[in-house]
Amino acid sequence: MKSKWYVIALVALIVLLAVSWGYFGWHFSKEQKNEKEAVAKELQTDPPVKKSSSGICHDKNSKYYAATKNFEAFDNIQLCLDSGGRLPY
Repeated sequence: MKSKWYVIALVALIVLLAVSWGYFGWHFSKEQKNEKEAVAKELQTDPPVKKSSSGICHDKNSKYYAATKNFEAFDNIQLCLDSGGRLPY
């Protein structure tokens, strides 16, 4: 009879730990998860360099980067320039 209580107590402890792990989010805080999702979304949608339809190469520091919607994507500014693009004035 005594060993039955040990098993029940062990199972209860395991369930309590599992619920606590999920409830308190010990593996990632909400802020960390939101930050990781934001970075992943930015990497999926915004390339490092955009060459506009008028041939201007905009990196993320360009004031027109966000406004450039019709573009060809490049990994860096040099590749954009080598493709015939130019820097903004």
